[in-house]
Amino acid sequence: MRGIVCILGLSVVLAGCDKAVEDKKISELTSEEAQTLCKSPQAIEQLTNNFKASTSEFLTQHPFNYYPFIDRNTDSAKSVTDSELRRKSRIDDSFLYSADTFNKGFGQTDVLKISNPTLSATGQESLTCSAQADFSSDEIYGKAFSTPVSWTITKADKKIIVDGKLALTDMKQSKVEPTAGQKAWRDKYEAELNAKDKALKDIADSEYQPISTKDLFYVYFAQTSRQFSDDELMGLFSNKWNNTSDSFAKEDIKKEELPQIKAKIAEYKDVKNILLYSTSDGSYHDEDFLKLKTASGENGIKINDMGIFTLTGSSYDFSKKGYEYHNFLCNMNGGITVNERGVSLSVDKTIRGCTVQVPDDQARDISAKFAALNGKGKNVSTTAKYFIHIDSINGDRNTIDATLVKDDIQLIDPDTKDVILHTVIN
Repeated sequence: MRGIVCILGLSVVLAGCDKAVEDKKISELTSEEAQTLCKSPQAIEQLTNNFKASTSEFLTQHPFNYYPFIDRNTDSAKSVTDSELRRKSRIDDSFLYSADTFNKGFGQTDVLKISNPTLSATGQESLTCSAQADFSSDEIYGKAFSTPVSWTITKADKKIIVDGKLALTDMKQSKVEPTAGQKAWRDKYEAELNAKDKALKDIADSEYQPISTKDLFYVYFAQTSRQFSDDELMGLFSNKWNNTSDSFAKEDIKKEELPQIKAKIAEYKDVKNILLYSTSDGSYHDEDFLKLKTASGENGIKINDMGIFTLTGSSYDFSKKGYEYHNFLCNMNGGITVNERGVSLSVDKTIRGCTVQVPDDQARDISAKFAALNGKGKNVSTTAKYFIHIDSINGDRNTIDATLVKDDIQLIDPDTKDVILHTVIN
């Protein structure tokens, strides 16, 4: 009767109505007892804990960016603007699934299931079990993860010890119909992201300011959470301090210059919206661009822009009322990177669209001009102002991470230097 009662629940077998399994060595277990050990709550719990620890460690070292497989906006593409489609696609590639996200949701919105644990081999000191592992997360839209998994069980002091490697990185990803939880999460995330994007688009042009590469260095130190010692700051900002080895002279220089250095850095604490300039052929055709200086009267950051290299060779799109924009973060073109003394401004996100829209009353003439230039093997010259918002400072990678909000561009006839079109790409 005792044996019949004990097989009613796995926890009972190992918890205590019959101590035989606990007391037995692995080599003494019957196949039924070994099978029971594979399915025991203790074994599954240890395997689950291994999965959590290994996944958390992996995500910490190699964060994943998860992209939903299903674009629910595809069917409605004709009914929304280019910039709206751009914003919606950004939802899919902006979410960072981090170790922090995983750990907070594990066991609730992030669930691991171990199905059909089965004994696959036995030995004198251990036995081997196998099962199917499936993982799903409300915060990874339209994806599921699965893999067969195996683990060994040994015993020590009547306790079972599970040794089995299992992590999210080991699992196969597959496209699935999004769950209700995934849909609800994505709707909420979309609303939050769109609100942030709208706030960026509502920033007045007057709040954007040109900065020099030297200013970029100050922005980094003013806004990074990374802590620098006084000596480190002196080494980075003081030539006099670096050019002497006299310890007493260094202390005198530090007393004199350090307060000034810190005060200068503090001036950049609230600099969040900046302007960059570009040209496609190394010259500027509009005096307005040349007049724009930094607060200290220096030239702002200028970059060479070969982005619109195919414009005259492309065709006017009647549905979008304009031309496809070949530029930073459009049509497989990379982002903007500006380096200064080991600090990088990294603009790898944008909320503006990828269409150079043309007023209806200018479309025919501009199309003819582009065709004529293309027939000569020429392209338009360009000047541009890039409106950029600083999102965060990464002290580990020494980067200023930013979003491109919009472009103010001029398309210029390379022969006559006349402005063919002056427009803003939103």
